[in-house]
Amino acid sequence: MRIYSIFKAIEGEGSEIGIPKTFIRTVGCPVKCKNCDTPEALDVRQGIEIPVDQIIQKVEEFGLECITITGGEPLIQKNLYLLISLLKKKGYYTTLETSGQLFDKEIFQVTDFLSVDAKTPSTGVECNFKVHEDLLQAPSFNNKLQIKCVVNDRVDFDFVVYYYNRFKKLLKPNQLIITPCWEVEKELNRDFVKKIVKLVLENNLPIRVIIQQHKIIYGPRAKNV
Repeated sequence: MRIYSIFKAIEGEGSEIGIPKTFIRTVGCPVKCKNCDTPEALDVRQGIEIPVDQIIQKVEEFGLECITITGGEPLIQKNLYLLISLLKKKGYYTTLETSGQLFDKEIFQVTDFLSVDAKTPSTGVECNFKVHEDLLQAPSFNNKLQIKCVVNDRVDFDFVVYYYNRFKKLLKPNQLIITPCWEVEKELNRDFVKKIVKLVLENNLPIRVIIQQHKIIYGPRAKNV
């Protein structure tokens, strides 16, 4: 598999925030969001080929039971199913972070938890609603699923409301998560975060607002934390 890094850290975002994990970051992504906070993982030339057995060996050295496979877009890696299956056989709990633009039934079935993006307008990417409908309609996927939306402005927030209204019969309470956009070269816009919180409360929306904890701790430029 084409890997950018394997590292140990505390989960910094989403509903699994605060969990100690080993992260496997793949390289290569066909989506290329405008506000990607890991641009170093977009170009496959930045990574190295590592056999699956060596990836697992590194995971075992770190000694943590929870694994997150992220990117880039892990679903473009041809041996992803093999990696997750072998990790599962060894008793590891696996989380897959994916863009929400691709669908792979076999990989989704074998993974313990799915962290799926819904691409907002500021990303410059059109959300693949078919993928999201397929995920939310299938109990075997929906029961282990979170939907994350990076919100950079009011247009993005309105998209999240549209997404909620479109799928509210399928969404569980607080399954939909807003991640306030925190770009690498900028400071956190606290006033904007307060505005998001105010809008969520005013509209009684069952949507979580979770800031990226690792950026609070280490700063927005830190890598592999």
